[in-house]
Amino acid sequence: MHVNLLPRSFIWHRAIHSRLRQWGVFYAVLATALVCWNLPLLQSWTVHQNQLQEIHDATSHIQDMQAQRIKLAKEVVSFEQKIGHLRQVAMKDRTTSILGILAQGVLATERQVQIQEMQVIVSPRLNPSVNESPNRRDLAAGRPRNTNFVSTKTKSASGQSQDNELRMTLRGVSTRSEAITTFVDSLQESKAFPVVELRSTQERLVSDQSVQEFQLECLGYE
Repeated sequence: MHVNLLPRSFIWHRAIHSRLRQWGVFYAVLATALVCWNLPLLQSWTVHQNQLQEIHDATSHIQDMQAQRIKLAKEVVSFEQKIGHLRQVAMKDRTTSILGILAQGVLATERQVQIQEMQVIVSPRLNPSVNESPNRRDLAAGRPRNTNFVSTKTKSASGQSQDNELRMTLRGVSTRSEAITTFVDSLQESKAFPVVELRSTQERLVSDQSVQEFQLECLGYE
């Protein structure tokens, strides 16, 4: 008859350690088998990643060319718009030309600017003498300039003389101040007015909606 005289706790610890070793060996063998089974897949994935990198490197210059093409297309559109502005400036009917430039400026703001009043004053152009020059701030503000200026005639790019000074004052409203900035930038980009200045802006309520009133002054020659 065999009798185990070891303590019961020791017997349980030995059984648990034995069972843990068995499961450890089992999982180690299973992990090794899985690695060996998936090794070809890992190698294939690595090869595919290398191929994808090679394709990306080979097509990167094509992507750069596509980005440059888009940039050039935007520049072409910008040049066409400027050409349109210049053609409008060269029109014989100055009133139609100004209206076209203002319309394009409003379109640039997605019609968020509304012109309520326009005043155009045409006066003989005065150019400074050799020793004196006009103050641009006074010119834009409409203050009297030095009386020593002499009247001269200049020629535009089309060869026509420009002996008149055109001062245009605009008053309007907009729902966003950013739209007013866009409108001013559009008038400046038209090259029709050497001086474009935003004289004032004021916020007020119209039908319980906040709008921005503005006054703009442009100076040009014809």
